Amino acid sequence: HGVAMRVQGRAWLITAPSGTGKTTQFNWLRALYGDEVELICGDKPILENRGESVFVHSSPWPGKERYPGGPGGELCGIVLLEQADHNRIQRLGSREAVFPLFREFLYSPDTEEEARTVGRIAAQLLRLPVWKLENRGDEASARLLNETMTKNETV
Repeated sequence: HGVAMRVQGRAWLITAPSGTGKTTQFNWLRALYGDEVELICGDKPILENRGESVFVHSSPWPGKERYPGGPGGELCGIVLLEQADHNRIQRLGSREAVFPLFREFLYSPDTEEEARTVGRIAAQLLRLPVWKLENRGDEASARLLNETMTKNETV
C-alpha cells in the first residue's frame, strides 16, 4: 500500500498498512501547499526498475478514495508512516527500513527472472532515503513531513 506523489516536482512514496493515514497526510499536504503537491497514485503504485533508478507510476487501482492518478516520476525518497500520539520523523538505515518497507509490497514472482527483478528493485529502494514518520495525522505532522521532503538531501 502506498500513496505516491510529487512534492515540488520530486516523487515520493508514503507507505503503510491500510488505514494508517496515508491519504490523510496527502490531503493535509494538498490543503497546506496546494499545487506544490501532485498525486501520482492514490494506492498500490507501480514501481519500475530503470537501470540505477526506480520510477513510480500510477496503477489501475485508484484506491478506496478513487483518486485519479497522474504522471509518474523518478522516486527520490520513501516515508514509512506510523500512527502515534506525537509527531516525529527520523531517517532510517537500510536494516531498520527493510522489513517495514517490504511488508507493503505486492508481487508474484512466478519466474526466476521476476524474482530477480523484485530483488533489484529492493536493492535500489534501500539506496534511497527512507524516513519513518510517527504522526498524529494532523496539520503539524504534514508540515513536518513537507519540511523533510523539501529541505533534506534525497540521495
